[in-house]
Amino acid sequence: MAAFLLILIAMLPAGGLEKTGETSTIIMATMQTPEPESPELTSVRRKVSDLENKVWWAKSIVILVLVLAGAIGVGIAVVTLRSDWMNDDLRSAEKELTALEIAKVKADSQAQLKIETDKVRIELATQQARAAQAEKDLLELQERIKGRHLPAEGKARLISRLTGDPKGELEIRCPIGSPEAREFALELLQVFKTSGWNATLNDRVIMAPVPVGLKLWVHAERQDTREGEQMTAEAPQRAISILNAFKDSHLSIETQFNPDVPKEGLVLIVGFKL
Repeated sequence: MAAFLLILIAMLPAGGLEKTGETSTIIMATMQTPEPESPELTSVRRKVSDLENKVWWAKSIVILVLVLAGAIGVGIAVVTLRSDWMNDDLRSAEKELTALEIAKVKADSQAQLKIETDKVRIELATQQARAAQAEKDLLELQERIKGRHLPAEGKARLISRLTGDPKGELEIRCPIGSPEAREFALELLQVFKTSGWNATLNDRVIMAPVPVGLKLWVHAERQDTREGEQMTAEAPQRAISILNAFKDSHLSIETQFNPDVPKEGLVLIVGFKL
């Protein structure tokens, strides 16, 4: 725009000088010609001068319009260029914003996925622990309800010990209402008979309290003792034979005294399974 204004300023003086030159020529011509002009000539000269002024102003207006038009064009170009730059910046910012939003969505999705995965893992671990505990409880239950039996090696060792030690009479008792105890009592009865003992089975006994496990009852001289108390008196040699044989065969047995057991008598109690 400054360039257009300089052009306008440069052109305006040129027109002015041209008009001044023409006026000087007229003055000189007038001075050289002393004769007065006619009114018609003066009128024509005035019209010519007016026309020249109008042409000069018209040219000036045209130049000004061109300058303004150029300035407007330059402004439009600058605004257009600036708008393009701003549009490019806007598109770049929108792309960056979209990328950030996509990254945020992915990060949120991954975080949520991790949370859900951790929940599933925790639930799976909990279920596995419950399943393991349930399996353990089932095995323990199966072990509790499984009948007691002497393994072949243990049975052979028990027979060997009972055969070599002092032998004699033995009553094996089991409470009514326990098929498992009766089956185990029958198995022990066969072992004692095979070992040369005079063993019998009494499976019609009602016992209170109900015995649990294996107990060896021996005779006691004291009449004020109660049935089932821990035996502290001297046991017969046959009782020692049974205790040592069961210990070597890894069978847990408890010795107790009972005044109702005949002197020199022995009673092997096969109670409920522990």
